[in-house]
Amino acid sequence: MTRGVFIELNIEYTGSKVECKISRINPDNTIYLSECEVNGKKVLDKSTEDGYYHYGTLVLTNEEYADKLGKNIEVALKDYYEENNKYPINYRLLDLPTLDKDVNCVSKIHQDGTVYLTKCSIDGSYIMNKNEEDGYYHYGRIYDYIDKDGNGYIEVEYLESTGTQYIDTQYYADENTNAIYKIEVEQYKKWGPHLLTGQYYAFPFYRNEGPQLVATRNQISLRQYDTSFYPNKIFEYKAFWNNKFFINDEEKGTLEGSSGKDIKPLFIGTAALDPSNTSYTLIGKIYYVKIYNNDNLVRDYIPVIDSSEKPCLFDKVEHKCYYNQGTGEFLYG
Repeated sequence: MTRGVFIELNIEYTGSKVECKISRINPDNTIYLSECEVNGKKVLDKSTEDGYYHYGTLVLTNEEYADKLGKNIEVALKDYYEENNKYPINYRLLDLPTLDKDVNCVSKIHQDGTVYLTKCSIDGSYIMNKNEEDGYYHYGRIYDYIDKDGNGYIEVEYLESTGTQYIDTQYYADENTNAIYKIEVEQYKKWGPHLLTGQYYAFPFYRNEGPQLVATRNQISLRQYDTSFYPNKIFEYKAFWNNKFFINDEEKGTLEGSSGKDIKPLFIGTAALDPSNTSYTLIGKIYYVKIYNNDNLVRDYIPVIDSSEKPCLFDKVEHKCYYNQGTGEFLYG
């Protein structure tokens, strides 16, 4: 099951593409890493209870040690001996201030979405691997989107409703509201399924009574017989720019609505009138939903899973995820 474009990759790269903050180097030379990014995308901390990965040991040569201190090697080793009554063991530096320094790693992205790091260096100095038996630290997963609170989400191709799941957009339609949405319907009903519907605004949907193509704009409705629909076909709907609506780029009709704001928000996959009524709910897949105020994009929903692999629709405008308001859970793929 595909869970994001990155998961099918198996990439090995070096340089500045993996960047971490070095939280501290402990007296035992353990390096604590946190807040890592791969290609500018945050990865999930997956480490010990204190929130850091205890990565290993920083190893320096005598020359590197002296260079970090800005001294020649004789002075550096002499100062070290005077402070510690011994020379550096294995040339290890104990108190190197490396916060926000460059961290470069060889990394692989596996099919399960895990980022594997190894052969890391800090400012050109290698640190010792101390991780899984296969020689990698299984660091976490790349996130495609981050919300305002810093939570990460992975994009998937679609969310699938079994007939009891739906989304409250919290957006109230009016005569200036337009939308583009891509839906695959597996089962048509006498009264639905409604795809994007409030109380008095219903964006175009097919139902099997007739069959009909139905739409409503502030209680001005269209009922148009249309036999071109059939189950398991993916449709992209576009409405109501210049009062027209299109399905898969084919103009299907016009509907002029009266002015006024809806009293209930638009719902995805059901009708706001009675969201849990299965006569209205969608059995099928949601690929994306875009809502506009005239030409201004105000909601841009795409299917994702969160860090717990719970499906939701992420709004790229608000940087916020909208979860199922019905029962059960969306499926995804």
